[in-house]
Amino acid sequence: MPDRSQGISEAPPLPRTRKAILRPDLIEQFERASEHRLITLCDIAGSGKTTAVLEWAKTRVARGDHVAWLGLSARDNDLNSFLQHLCEVFDRFDVSVPDDIRNLLKSAPISPFRTVIGKLFEAIAGAQQRVILVLDDLHLIRNTQVISALEWLVENAPMSVQFVFATREKIPLKISRFRALDQVFEFARGALRFNTAEIKMFLEHQLNETDLSEDQVEQITKLTNGWPVALQFIVLSYRQSYKLDLHKLTKNTPSGLFSFLKEDVLEKMSQENADFLVRIACLPKITQNAVASLFETADADAMLAKLADQGFLEVENPFEYRFFHPLFHDFLENELGAVETKERQKLRHRASAYYMSVEDYENAMDQLIKAQNFGEAAKILETEGMSLIRASRIQELKAWLEKVPKEVLDVSPRLEMFWIWILFHLPHTRVALRRLVAFMRKVRSGALTAKQLGLSADDLDTELRVLSAGVLSANGKSTLARQSVLSSMRALSHRRGFNKGTLCNILAYSELILGDVTAAREASRLGFESHNRGASVFGIAYSELLTGIAEIEMCQPYKAANSLRRSKDHVVREIGPGSYAEGLLSIAVAETKYGWNQLEEAEKSLAPVMSIVRESGSLLFLLRAVLLQAKLHAASQNPRLALRVLEELELEDVPSFPLSMRHCIADERVRILLAQGDLVSARIALKSAGIDPDKPHHDAVENLTIGATSALLAKSRLLIAEGRFDAAVSTLEPLRDDAISRERRMTLITVDGLIAIALYKSGARLKTADILMETMRTVASEAVTRPLIDLGADIIAPLEDARDKFRLTDRRTDLLAYCSSIIRTIKAGLMHDNSGGNGTSTVLMPAEPELLEPLTEREEQVAQLLADGKTNPQISKELSLSVDTVKWHLKNIFQKLGVSNRTQAVIALTGQRSFIEDEF
Repeated sequence: MPDRSQGISEAPPLPRTRKAILRPDLIEQFERASEHRLITLCDIAGSGKTTAVLEWAKTRVARGDHVAWLGLSARDNDLNSFLQHLCEVFDRFDVSVPDDIRNLLKSAPISPFRTVIGKLFEAIAGAQQRVILVLDDLHLIRNTQVISALEWLVENAPMSVQFVFATREKIPLKISRFRALDQVFEFARGALRFNTAEIKMFLEHQLNETDLSEDQVEQITKLTNGWPVALQFIVLSYRQSYKLDLHKLTKNTPSGLFSFLKEDVLEKMSQENADFLVRIACLPKITQNAVASLFETADADAMLAKLADQGFLEVENPFEYRFFHPLFHDFLENELGAVETKERQKLRHRASAYYMSVEDYENAMDQLIKAQNFGEAAKILETEGMSLIRASRIQELKAWLEKVPKEVLDVSPRLEMFWIWILFHLPHTRVALRRLVAFMRKVRSGALTAKQLGLSADDLDTELRVLSAGVLSANGKSTLARQSVLSSMRALSHRRGFNKGTLCNILAYSELILGDVTAAREASRLGFESHNRGASVFGIAYSELLTGIAEIEMCQPYKAANSLRRSKDHVVREIGPGSYAEGLLSIAVAETKYGWNQLEEAEKSLAPVMSIVRESGSLLFLLRAVLLQAKLHAASQNPRLALRVLEELELEDVPSFPLSMRHCIADERVRILLAQGDLVSARIALKSAGIDPDKPHHDAVENLTIGATSALLAKSRLLIAEGRFDAAVSTLEPLRDDAISRERRMTLITVDGLIAIALYKSGARLKTADILMETMRTVASEAVTRPLIDLGADIIAPLEDARDKFRLTDRRTDLLAYCSSIIRTIKAGLMHDNSGGNGTSTVLMPAEPELLEPLTEREEQVAQLLADGKTNPQISKELSLSVDTVKWHLKNIFQKLGVSNRTQAVIALTGQRSFIEDEF
C-alpha cells in the first residue's frame, strides 16, 4: 500500500488508494477547476469522489501546495467538535495552529467560531503557501450552527485557501454569491464514472493483470455503468471465487450491492472470517486492543492481519485498521443487525467496557445506547456530568447529552438537572427558567426525590438553590437573584467548595448590576475562597474578575490590575494561553489601562478578545467590552465607528437586552453625539432608550443600578448642552450621594465633572473649583485621568480654575501636574479633530512636575532611579552614595515635589501608579 503523500494532512480518516490507475482526463478537469475558489463534487455513495480528489491532491502537493483533509462524520454536527477537527488537520503540517485556539475551544461555554476560524486564517496567511481544504462527506452535516460556521469559513478565508467539498447530497450552504462571481466549479453527477478503457485498466490492475475479453469489459461496463464502488466489489468477489459472476450485480444501489456482497463475498468466506468481520463492524475504529476485548482472544492480531492481506481491511498504522470502503462497513453493520439480539448486546457491552477502561466515555456511552442499555449509559453521564460542570467543560457535556435519546433522559432525571446547568451558561436563559420551574415542581410534589436523583437531600437542596439564583441572574432579574442567594447563604452556611463559590459569584454579578460595588467585592472574595478550596480554575478566575471590576468601579485600578494579573497567570498555568477565562480577564485589564489613558495598551488588551466575548460572553461582559471599544474609537477621533459599534451591539440580540443595559449604551451614545454638537440626535437617542429629558426628578434616588446611573448621566449631559444647568445639577445630586455612599468613585469623578461644568456655566466658579479640587485628589491618587478627559472641551475652563486654586492653596505639584496634563490632552484632541486627523489615538503623556524649586543634577539622578522603581540600597549602589545620603536627597526631592512619600513622588514624576508587588 503506497505511503501518504508528503504535504497532505494526516487527520483521520484520510483515504488511500489500492493500485490506483491514472485518469489524466479527470485530473485535467480538476486542473481547470483549480482556478475557482470552490470545487464541489455531488454524487451517490461509491462514485469515487474521495479517490478522485485524493489523486488530484497528490499532483497539487507535487507543485508545493498543502492539502488539509477533513473527513467529516456525524460527530462533527457538534460545532466544537468540528472546530477542533478543523484545527487538527491544519496542525499536521507547516500551518501551525496556536495552542490558545484549543484552550479557547475547551473552555468557552459557546463555541466562538469566528474567533477560532479567524486565528486559523492568521496561521494560514503566515504560512504563505496555497492551501487546499478538502471537506469529505459534507452531507453528514445537518447542524445549522456548523453550517453557519462553514459559510463564514468560505466567505472570509484568505485568497490562498481553496475549498473542495465532496457530498452525496446537495450542499446546504449559501454560496450563490460565489456562483455569481464564477468562483464555483461543480462536477456534474456521473462525471467521475469510469469509461470503458479505464474499467479495463482498473480490473486488470486489480486482478493481477488478468486478461479480459472485450465482451467481458462491455458486459461489466453495462452492468456497473462505470460506478467505481461496483467495480471494487466485483474485484472483491473475484478474489473469493476466482471467477466473474456479474449477473447478480443488477443495480447501482446499496441494497443491490448488499445482496451481491452477501452472496458473492460473505457467504464464500470461511464462517470464522465472516463472523469476525460482521462483529467488528460494531467498533467505530478497529484497533487490536478493542478487537481483543470484543472476542476475548489472543488471535485478534493474526485475524486482522489476515483480513488485511485478503483486501477486506486496510492498515491505518501497526495497531489500527479500517474497512476498505465505507459501503462495505455499512453492509457489515446491516448484517450485524441480523445477529441474535443477546449476542449483539453482549458485543456492545464488551466494547463499552473496553472504552470505559481507556476513559473513552463517549464511545462507551454510544455502545450502551446501541445495545439499548439506557440505564448504564445514563450512569456514565451521571458519574461524569458534575465534574465536567465544575471544570466549566460545558460544551463537552452538552455534546454528550445531545447524543442521548429521550429514553435515557426518561430513566435519569439527574440529566435534566445537567441540562438546566448547561442552559444557564448559554444564551437560552428563558428556556432554563421554564425547565427549572417544571423540575422544581416535580421535586416539591414528591414526583422526584433526592434518592431518584442519586443525591442526598442536602445536596439536592444546595444544587437547586444555586441553579435558581443562577437562572434568575442570567435572566436579568438581579434583585430576585440577590434575594435568592442571600437566603441560600444563610441556609447553606455549612457548605463549602464549588456550590458555595458559585453562589457567591452569582451574588457578586448581581450586585455589580445593581450598583453595589462594595457588596460585589466582598461576595467575590468569598467566592474566591470557596472555589480555591474546590480547586475550580474557572471559578477562581471568575471571582477575581468580579473583584477586579468592583475595584475599578471603586477607583482602585492598581489593586484591580494586580489581582487580574495574578489571576491571568493562574489561568494560563492551569488551562494554557487563550482560554475563555483569560479573555474575560483581559476586558477588565483593558479597562484599567483606559482609566490611566494608556489607549494603545488598552486596545492591545481588548482587541484580541472582542470576538470571543461577542460570541460567548454574558451580557454584562459583552456590554462592558463594547462600551470600552466605543470609548476607544471616540478617543481616537473616530466617533462614527464608535456609534456603529454601539448600534451593532443593540442589533445583535435586542430582546435579551434588559432596559438597564440599553441605558448604558444610551449614555455613551449621547456623550459621543454631544461631543459632535448634535443635540437633536442626542435627544432622539434618549427618547429611544425610554429616558425623558424633560421630566424633573423631585425625589431622592437611592441604590441606583448601573442602568439607572447611566440614564441620569445621559439626561444630565443633554441638559447641560441645552443650557438647563440647574436641572442638570438637581439630576446629578442624588447620583452623587449614591456614588459616595456606595464608594463608586469612578462614577463620582464623572458626576463631579458634570456638576462642575454645569456650575461653571451658570457662573458659580468658586464652587466649581472646590468640587474639582476634591475630584483631582482622587484622580491623582490613582492616576485615573480618562473620566475627566472624556468630558471634553467643557471641562477645560473649570479645570484651569481648579489649577489656579491649587497654586494658591495646596501647593500640591502632583495635582497641578495632573490638571495641566488633562487640559493639554483635551486641547490636543480638539486640535487633532479640527485638523481632520486620521483617527490615531491621543495618549496622555505624563506631564513634567511643576516644581517649587528646581532639582539639582544629583537630585535628578536620584529622582530618575526612584521613578524606575529602584530601592534605596539599589540607588546607593548605582550612584556610589551611602544609603543615608540617598535618604537625604529623597527628603529634598519630596519637599520640592510637594509630596510626603515615595509613592506620591513616583506619581508626580511619572504620571501613573507604579506596580510594585510588595506594596499590596
